[in-house]
Amino acid sequence: MVKILQYRLLIFGILTLCFGIYGLSNIFYLKSDLIEIKGTLKTVINKTSIVEDRRGFKSNLTELIFSLNESQQQYHLKENIGNAETNNEFDRLKLIIDNSNKISIWIKKNEIEKFEPNIYEIDIDNKIENNFKSLHSENFLVQYFLLIIGIASIIGYLWLKYPEIIKKILN
Repeated sequence: MVKILQYRLLIFGILTLCFGIYGLSNIFYLKSDLIEIKGTLKTVINKTSIVEDRRGFKSNLTELIFSLNESQQQYHLKENIGNAETNNEFDRLKLIIDNSNKISIWIKKNEIEKFEPNIYEIDIDNKIENNFKSLHSENFLVQYFLLIIGIASIIGYLWLKYPEIIKKILN
C-alpha cells in the first residue's frame, strides 16, 4: 500500500512539473521561436465590453482586433481594465495602427495556422510599438506553484523511498 502511494506521489510530481514547464514556455520565449508576419492594415476595431466573473463582479474588458491584407488571421489583444472606461494604451495603439504604412506581427512558429494566434510583438513602420510579455505572464504564479509542487512531490517520493540516503545528504 505504501509503495502504491509512493508511486502515485512520483507520478503526480512528474505531471505537475511537466505542466509547470509547459506553461512557462509561453512566458519565457526566444526571439528565434517567433515568426514575423508583415502586411498592411485591413481593419482595426477597439471595443470595450462588460464582463462578469463567476462571483458576480463586473469589470470592463477592452479588445483591440485587427487584420492584415496579406493574412487571413485575425489578431486580438485583450486586457481587463477594471472599472476604467477606456484603455489608453489600446487607444494609442489603434491610432498608430490606423496611420501606419507597414505592420509586422510576431507570433510563435507553431501558431502560424491558428486563426487567432497570440501576439508577442507588434512593429509598426519598423518601430517596436509594444512587446506583450506582460499579457503572456498573467498566470506565472500558477506556473511557478506547479513547478514547486512538482519538485516537492518528487523530493517527497525520494524521501519515502530512500530515507537513509536523504538523511545522509542532509547531515
